Amino acid sequence: MFHKAIITGALVTAALAGCSQKQSVDAALAPTLRVEVTDVVVATKRVQDGHKHDLETDQIESIVSTVAGQRLLAANPTGPRPVTARIEITQIYIANPVLGALLGSSSSNMNAVMVLTDAATGSPVTGPIPLYGTTPPRPTIIGAATIRSPEKEVEIVARNLAENAKIAIFGE
Repeated sequence: MFHKAIITGALVTAALAGCSQKQSVDAALAPTLRVEVTDVVVATKRVQDGHKHDLETDQIESIVSTVAGQRLLAANPTGPRPVTARIEITQIYIANPVLGALLGSSSSNMNAVMVLTDAATGSPVTGPIPLYGTTPPRPTIIGAATIRSPEKEVEIVARNLAENAKIAIFGE
């Protein structure tokens, strides 16, 4: 039993390490950038959700744009080169409290691709940068009970996605 716990712990640690965001923008270029605008679009009409809700794609775009925009501007507000971050959400899953209780675990998440463009010229500054955002793990039925409204779930995921976007541009 003890060996199973050690192996399981090692596998979980390895899996989480593989999900960590790395800096994608050149370390010499990053300090010169200032993200002034964050443009978010849900790329697919096939937004996956764990339960029926009334959350429209424009609401998701607005929440992610606000959260990510605040975080990215705060990361380097004095950078001399203004850029626009275009974040294209390619997948989103909003957790379902009932399904989470049945499965004993559930988390909301989204995948996205970010491209930075020069705010003045519109020319690309970076290639596509993959991003991922998620809620904290919520194991057990009790954890599933902490699943929030769809709007709050998207906000929580957007904060994690924004932090990963910050790391992708400016590093830790």
